[in-house]
Amino acid sequence: MVELRVLRYFLAVVDSGSMTAAAAEVRVAQPSVSRQLRMLERELGVELLHRTRTGVHLTAAGRRFLPVARDLVLRAARGAELLQAHGTGSPLNLRVVCPASTITHLVAPYLAESSAPFADAYVAEPDEVYARLEAGAADIAIGTNPPPAGLAALRLGRRRITAQAPAAHPLGRETGETGDLELRELAAHPLILSGRRSAVRRAVDAALHEHALHIRLAAETRSEAMAQALAAAGRGVCVVLDNPQFGLRARTVTAGGALLTITLYAAWDADHYARDEIAAVMGDMSTWLELLTPGGGTAESQDAPRPPG
Repeated sequence: MVELRVLRYFLAVVDSGSMTAAAAEVRVAQPSVSRQLRMLERELGVELLHRTRTGVHLTAAGRRFLPVARDLVLRAARGAELLQAHGTGSPLNLRVVCPASTITHLVAPYLAESSAPFADAYVAEPDEVYARLEAGAADIAIGTNPPPAGLAALRLGRRRITAQAPAAHPLGRETGETGDLELRELAAHPLILSGRRSAVRRAVDAALHEHALHIRLAAETRSEAMAQALAAAGRGVCVVLDNPQFGLRARTVTAGGALLTITLYAAWDADHYARDEIAAVMGDMSTWLELLTPGGGTAESQDAPRPPG
């Protein structure tokens, strides 16, 4: 039977690339680490590691075994946390992976208001969050794409996309009852947009294509804060989710009269030791997000947690 202790040795070697460094990390003599890993390979019937003078590298079998080993070690650690939490009455320590802006405008504010059982939040690109979850890097993933089949999931809600410009800019002066801004009018001005990997950019590009509109791209940034700073400096109108800053004024963008939004999803392992607690927390987050004011982003959520499959 494979022992968790040996799996930890294996992961330490993979992460450090060296038997010596791994032995120092796990505080076991290097010959013992090497011997234990040889025994693991014999037990599994495959070679997991290439041992060379320049270091240790995964074989093809090792690459396939790596996520399994990480998952087993992670589940054991999380299981121990759960038992300790129940035994001492201490809260769970759940880890979230999501884009940086989601940490800033959703995870952190929700934690501050609700005392949710979050221990940390890790940054990942929008198209990487579910892969990071499945690799065992976190307990919960929050993304802007529908989660893959096999994960438990909840549609958290929607956030409005806004166009932001200085008060002196023609678009910085709100008009009408709501101040909504049609995409056709917005497209007449130089725009500052996020990179093409962002959900906001995908939503804007899709709406431009649907309505046969063309734009002049003034700048493209990976940071919404930089987009806002460029807009404040007079470089163009930024299209973002973030709350306005630097004296900018925000107007909700519509396309053909419909709000331009992105949808947020939460996902977690359907077999997670704390799956019931996660479902409850994500349901509460969905309700919290729905109650946000339009100035902070709004949501529409109303899906029950999805079973796997």
